[in-house]
Amino acid sequence: MRHALNLGHYHRIASRRGPMKTLVSMEHATLVAAWNMLRSGDFYPDASAGDFIARKSAKVKARAVGQL
Repeated sequence: MRHALNLGHYHRIASRRGPMKTLVSMEHATLVAAWNMLRSGDFYPDASAGDFIARKSAKVKARAVGQL
C-alpha cells in the first residue's frame, strides 16, 4: 500500500470487516484496475490523498446542509 489514498481506504474497510477481508478486497480492486488498464490501454489515474479529502469535505458540507 504505497499511496496514502490506498492506506486510508484500507483502514476504513479494516475497521468494519477485519484485516484479512480488507486485504482480499484491496487485492481484488488492484486486479480489476490492472484488467481495465490492459483491456483499454489507458494509464492508471494517479489520485492523491488531497482528492479524497476534497470529495469528503464536499460530502460533509452537503450532509450538514441537508440536516438543516
